[in-house]
Amino acid sequence: MFQMHVMVVGTISDFPARGMLSGNVVRGYKACPECLSDEGSSSHCNKICRLGHRAFLPYDHEWRFDEKAFDGTVEHGVPPRRWTGEDILAVLNEYDFGQLSNHPNIVAAIPERPDKYKFWTHKSIFWELPYWSKLLIRHYLDVMHIEKNVCDSVVGTVLNLEGKTKDGHKARIDLKKCGIRRHLWLKEGKKKMPQAPYTVKPDQKNLIFRWMSCVKYPSGYAGNIARCVNFRDNKMWWSR
Repeated sequence: MFQMHVMVVGTISDFPARGMLSGNVVRGYKACPECLSDEGSSSHCNKICRLGHRAFLPYDHEWRFDEKAFDGTVEHGVPPRRWTGEDILAVLNEYDFGQLSNHPNIVAAIPERPDKYKFWTHKSIFWELPYWSKLLIRHYLDVMHIEKNVCDSVVGTVLNLEGKTKDGHKARIDLKKCGIRRHLWLKEGKKKMPQAPYTVKPDQKNLIFRWMSCVKYPSGYAGNIARCVNFRDNKMWWSR
């Protein structure tokens, strides 16, 4: 007979589930669980994005001064504060977040949180573990789903696949709003989209799909992508 001891060293989930497990806000202007700051957050294509990632680079890095390749500005910022587990726990202990519920009557009765505490929806029960605040990383993101989503977006944009491309009219309008990449702005009454240099030309797209339909990999190296491609109609099925 022996007594088994179990220790939770972290959670693995996608980003929305991370919000439920950690209590962090995962959408809007205060959705960065590491920085706990809304600095650099702005609205683009009806979505809140966080720009200014060049602030993490060394101060003399060439990308900090590359206005054309990024958002048209030179980055002089410094990395945001790195919060430790003890820092976060101290802030969470200062405020009573109330009962965690989706019931409209209970939610309506909870007073609006001060700005300092709007980065969290509740205090996670994991903070009751005596060692939780000492862990360097408490929540891990599921890489498999991230890779799949990034791959879908990149392939869909490069091949300009309907419903999958991220380069639409809203994206082009946002470029004009930001005052960058003038050659990609909408033309002729905001209807015509100029050909982007990062997309495959229409007359070359069929060559890509024909290559996908016959490419072969060593056994166990990759899935059979030919089953997901219809080179006659230049279409791809993502769920196969």
